[in-house]
Amino acid sequence: MAVTVFERKIASAIPAAKMFKGLVVDDDNLVAKVFPGVVKSMETVQGNGGIGTIKKTTLHEGSELKWYKHKVDKYDPQNYVYEYSIYEGEPWIDGVEKITLGIEIEGSGDGGSVVHVSFKTYPKGNYAALLQGRIDSDKQKIAGMVQAVEQYLLANANAY
Repeated sequence: MAVTVFERKIASAIPAAKMFKGLVVDDDNLVAKVFPGVVKSMETVQGNGGIGTIKKTTLHEGSELKWYKHKVDKYDPQNYVYEYSIYEGEPWIDGVEKITLGIEIEGSGDGGSVVHVSFKTYPKGNYAALLQGRIDSDKQKIAGMVQAVEQYLLANANAY
């Protein structure tokens, strides 16, 4: 099983603390606002937001999945570090064991931040080559997610 890893740094005009609150701490509320045509709802199924918390994201009709669940693997709000693994959904993705998304945010010298994103796909068996198109598409979605949250926070300066 060859794990596929994608890493990217995204510069943002939003300070690190505010970006972390938008991307991570308040994601249950903000994700549906930022992606109203994609995300229907996001809810905590188990836990309090820390390590081990399980969340369920329900998507609108027309999305590849109806819903998916993810489990928080790392949560360090003081250092703006967050990681979760998507492990279940309907329908689940053939050939995928899990997908892990990691976010690390650091301040930049200009008052903004740099968002470090890591995206790992863990294929089952020999599915790695077959999943390449999906992985390429997911890379674009992740960058778009960070940029959409940034745009929301710029337009709503009093949020957080």
